[in-house]
Amino acid sequence: MDDHSFGVFQKLFASSLPELVHFCLCHSLTDCWNFVIVVTVYATLGEEAVKFAIKEVVAHTLFTSEGLLPKVQKLINNGLDVKTVIYFESPDPENAQQHYEQENVEILSFTQLLNIGKPHPIENKASPQDLAVIMYTSGTTGNPKGVMISHENIVAAVSGQCEVVPTM
Repeated sequence: MDDHSFGVFQKLFASSLPELVHFCLCHSLTDCWNFVIVVTVYATLGEEAVKFAIKEVVAHTLFTSEGLLPKVQKLINNGLDVKTVIYFESPDPENAQQHYEQENVEILSFTQLLNIGKPHPIENKASPQDLAVIMYTSGTTGNPKGVMISHENIVAAVSGQCEVVPTM
């Protein structure tokens, strides 16, 4: 896989399912994010599995929670090549930026990213069949496996849940 075949790859390094689900739903259901392919990997997979997944899809941007920034720093110090880290803020985002003062990595809060992008809307529209998410699973043996999910798959899953869970 490369950037030219599948659009812009982003890696979501999450510690919690709600954070991941919220990001993926917003990504597939809003025009401003649907040109980005989200690649998910859970922090619980371990350092080597996380590095494998990020390298396999040639991700240059990593989204994570602020609490996982120390793990991200360790990955970068151990050779992980990412250009930008965007974190979902906790009440004290200044502490997060201190972790990266010596690194050659741009670090932004999610709020900063949204503010940077406001004056620069993207016209790229995804089709239902376009790849939306590559979700890495732990698998039973070897490296984690990436499951490819389209925008259509996500919308169908949400539609199905609306029938079962009336509050959605």
